[in-house]
Amino acid sequence: KSRTIDNINNSHITIAFANDFSTAGEQLTTNEANKRNKYLRPGSSRDTKHVPMSNLEALNNPKETAKEIAEFFKERYSNSKTLVLNIAGNGIYSLNRVTTQQELNAKMRDVLIELKNELPNTEIIVRSGGQTGMDLAGVVAAYSLGLKTIIHMPSGYRIRTKENKDMSFKSKEEFIKYIRDNNMYKL
Repeated sequence: KSRTIDNINNSHITIAFANDFSTAGEQLTTNEANKRNKYLRPGSSRDTKHVPMSNLEALNNPKETAKEIAEFFKERYSNSKTLVLNIAGNGIYSLNRVTTQQELNAKMRDVLIELKNELPNTEIIVRSGGQTGMDLAGVVAAYSLGLKTIIHMPSGYRIRTKENKDMSFKSKEEFIKYIRDNNMYKL
């Protein structure tokens, strides 16, 4: 919980992409980011009490999604030259029936490319929990574009695999090796 709140507190906007917003993690993110007026579910109504359970289709329209994020940012931070974007959402264990990590990475990259076009004079920094699914997609996409990334992972560099098993790593290097060895970093 403290990691989620830290990511929200240290960002301008928290965006979430999920196939299931009823999970404990998505409920926590929704509630905490809404309290701070920092929450956006691209492709959905801003009224988070009445939205479809999935907004993954927003990833298929990167231009519109980026425009929605940029407008949300400009409404709240019109004078800021830096956008710290917390990317959240379901882990790959919740999404593996509908997509792959590589697909999420590539689609998130397309959104960030369009966001850079929408905010050409704004430094974009991506912040994330860095685990699998949307968190990892945000980090991989940002890194591939040369954007600064901040990853606030659970202790032990813990992730949950697509098989819904928790794994921990002894070091950042071991975590990165696992991501590379399992082709999770590809776009």
